[in-house]
Amino acid sequence: MKSRQQRSADPKKNIAASIQKIVAKVFGFLREILKLIWLIAENSMRLITFAFSLIVKLLANPIAPCIVAIIGFVAVCAVAAAQWAAIGVWLGKLFGISGLWNIGTATCGVLLGLGINIYQLSPELWKIRRDISRAYVSLGIDVESRERFDNPEEKLENWLTVDHGVLKSTRLISYAVETALVLGYAFIGTGLDFYALVMAGISLLLPEQCLHLVSSTISVLGQVSDKMGDEEPEKDHVSFT
Repeated sequence: MKSRQQRSADPKKNIAASIQKIVAKVFGFLREILKLIWLIAENSMRLITFAFSLIVKLLANPIAPCIVAIIGFVAVCAVAAAQWAAIGVWLGKLFGISGLWNIGTATCGVLLGLGINIYQLSPELWKIRRDISRAYVSLGIDVESRERFDNPEEKLENWLTVDHGVLKSTRLISYAVETALVLGYAFIGTGLDFYALVMAGISLLLPEQCLHLVSSTISVLGQVSDKMGDEEPEKDHVSFT
């Protein structure tokens, strides 16, 4: 009798043991899945934190405004070059000069605009470069002087100041020539086309201002970046380890 009862009880025990094993495997599998999900979530949060910290460092880097200023200056120069190329083509047609796809007259127009702008900038270089400003100081050039030295001795003592005044005077003349050419093209060459007026405003007003902006940005933030590079960098608080 006992053997029969044991035989009838054994299958039940086997079934229960099998169910327990299956349940244990299922819960073990779920536990591993949850661990994997947790690891993925944890490392994803770390990755997001690191990415945002990197973006903040890039945006707050002193070099970033320098790059933005340089891009803006290059864009303004491209618009001004296109404007002067169109002026060159227009002047070439007025004088009956033409070439292969007007490349020659367009190139001459760009060179004319470049020469005018560089010449206009020459009396103001001391505002842009520190070494030039130091040279002005050492040479005793008074950039704001409006006096005329009729006495030869005084003029000899202030020769460079007088020459600088001449540069500033001819700078105003070059501005007048540039304004006349640009506005003449906008009014006569394009018939007051809206985009031509916008390009005229950009080419007249922005190149020198953008150059001053680039110089100031690089001068200040470039030195800040160099100073930061000399100091010991701070340890990152975000790590994957």
